[in-house]
Amino acid sequence: MCQERGAVAVSYGGAVLAWGHVPRFCVPAHEGKEVRVVAHGGGVALSDELRDRMASERLSQAAELDVDIVLDRRRRLLSCRVKLDQPSPQPSPCKVFS
Repeated sequence: MCQERGAVAVSYGGAVLAWGHVPRFCVPAHEGKEVRVVAHGGGVALSDELRDRMASERLSQAAELDVDIVLDRRRRLLSCRVKLDQPSPQPSPCKVFS
């Protein structure tokens, strides 16, 4: 299966922090593939409440970001949750919605 393009959004508490494009990729049937995506953010304004919550969660290394990816060809949504300050050596499991 090949995907021609897609979009990614990274958010915290419902506020989008960064966005980007998913490059073209192909995955053989019944296999997985790691695809690197770069998301950029700038000029993002968080409410005081959300900023304070993130700061508190980061102190305890509990802050999580939502990563949502829309793949255009089949209109699939992949939704992942990742720890902000605890990078995992393994890819994060994602939910797939078609």
